Amino acid sequence: MPMVTLKNIYNTLSKVIENAGLKNVESYFVNPDIGKQMMPPPAPPPLTPIEKIEFTRIDAENKRKIADLQLQAQELAQKTQEMQLDFEAKIKEMALKYNTQLDTAKIKADADLDKMMVAGDNKILEQATKSTNMFSQQLQGLNGNQRPGEEIGRNQPIQPSQTNTGE
Repeated sequence: MPMVTLKNIYNTLSKVIENAGLKNVESYFVNPDIGKQMMPPPAPPPLTPIEKIEFTRIDAENKRKIADLQLQAQELAQKTQEMQLDFEAKIKEMALKYNTQLDTAKIKADADLDKMMVAGDNKILEQATKSTNMFSQQLQGLNGNQRPGEEIGRNQPIQPSQTNTGE
């Protein structure tokens, strides 16, 4: 433990300045408590080769998941289109078969229910895609020699809840 701290030196110098007849100590010296706050944080150590390999593996896995999610979104879009065509075909078939007015409100309600179910699936896919995209952006930010959990990009740390894809 040192015999003299920065605060002791600052206090001594401030008394010397006051005894010299000068009124503003801050013009000549910085209070060590304030000086510590002005210092930038130390740079993080560079990533180890193992960490780089792990981040590359995670990035490749996320790209695969994004491709899977895009394929699922295309399948859902195709399923939605097929359901809509099937709905229209049923209405026309019934109209021709019975040559009467149909309860289109009920049929449309059933179709809307099916659309809502598909839309719910699409929202889940969108959320998963956003999560993996955000993780990829954070991973790209790590090329600047940052470690996981430190601030990245817009001063947002990586949080496990943001990278959870639901698996």
